[in-house]
Amino acid sequence: MILPVMARLGLRYLARQAVRFAAVFAIALAAGLPASAGSATDPHPVTARLVSELSAVAPGATLWIDLHLDIAPGWHTYWRNPGDSGLPTEIAWTLPAGFNAGDIVWPVPERFVVEGLGNYGYRDAVDLLIPITVGQDVKLGATAHLDAVASWLVCSDICIPGDAQLALALPIAAAAPDPAATGLFAAARSRLPKPAAFEAGFGVTKDQLRLMLPEAAFSGIEQPSAVFCPFDANVVDAAAEPKLQRRGSGFELLLQRANTPAAIVPKS
Repeated sequence: MILPVMARLGLRYLARQAVRFAAVFAIALAAGLPASAGSATDPHPVTARLVSELSAVAPGATLWIDLHLDIAPGWHTYWRNPGDSGLPTEIAWTLPAGFNAGDIVWPVPERFVVEGLGNYGYRDAVDLLIPITVGQDVKLGATAHLDAVASWLVCSDICIPGDAQLALALPIAAAAPDPAATGLFAAARSRLPKPAAFEAGFGVTKDQLRLMLPEAAFSGIEQPSAVFCPFDANVVDAAAEPKLQRRGSGFELLLQRANTPAAIVPKS
């Protein structure tokens, strides 16, 4: 089931809500079809798998799981704030007693502008890390079965909802790192947001947000540029190009404020 991109509507807020409704409707409709009717001739542009950082997990430990998505060329999935349209990837867990999953730790996204809609997301591949805490009273010698349903929206010139039922089985024993996963998790953590080594400020005008950055933010960079990806939706117009300019001894990043019914007005 495919969904046409509604970029040409020009109403970003309505487009985002319509994509959300259409994706849910498409998934629900597909779920009501017999198995033979739901088969696809083309492979889905996303393949998903779970990877554990440990080959065995101990009581009281924190286990890190990677929801790894391979994304076909020309397609992209979405960040926690998808921007003007789209849906973030989600994962629903079924875990043994004593196991509790935390929120996805999102890597830094890319910014895409397609047909007038600005989005934040990922192409090629993405690693979404999830912490799972293990209770002290979990029984040694047992096997922990971790089941999950991952769901996403992937877009190119069309948008396709997807989901996958995934599972891992891990022995409960002395914690043992999985050597095969070491490189994958190291690379995934290198793409996580890092605290800035400098202080920044911001101001709010009628139409813009102004992010003030010190000279140190661009130390050693000959041609400075910057992109701002707000953690929450409806803060900035994701399709509007940010403008970086000199201001005093530092820089100023000018961002167009969101113009939607749900727009958030930050306090300066």
